Amino acid sequence: MTEHVKVTPNLVFVPNPDLVDELVAEPETQAAKNEYADLAAHGARAVGSAIADTGAYARSIEVDGDTVYSTDPGAIYIEFGSANNPPFAPLRRGVDQTGCTMTDDEGSSLG
Repeated sequence: MTEHVKVTPNLVFVPNPDLVDELVAEPETQAAKNEYADLAAHGARAVGSAIADTGAYARSIEVDGDTVYSTDPGAIYIEFGSANNPPFAPLRRGVDQTGCTMTDDEGSSLG
């Protein structure tokens, strides 16, 4: 009868504290983030075009790399509402349609 011996190598996992930063810096990651930003802008424009007949807000939505924003002076009120207006949230809704998360400059979630 033959005996089988299982040899298990000693493995040590060493976490990389820079993993997230390194992944974000990868060209493929940047390309994917830019593509999602384009999709989010498309969704936001669709929502924004229904807000007013002029289409000015929808035309104000722009993309810069992986950032989607509006140049409309009233964008904050359109997005988050005011005492007299409900929040229409075209940017948040556009981002939600992609399955991504909307964050501010500090990385805090706005969803």
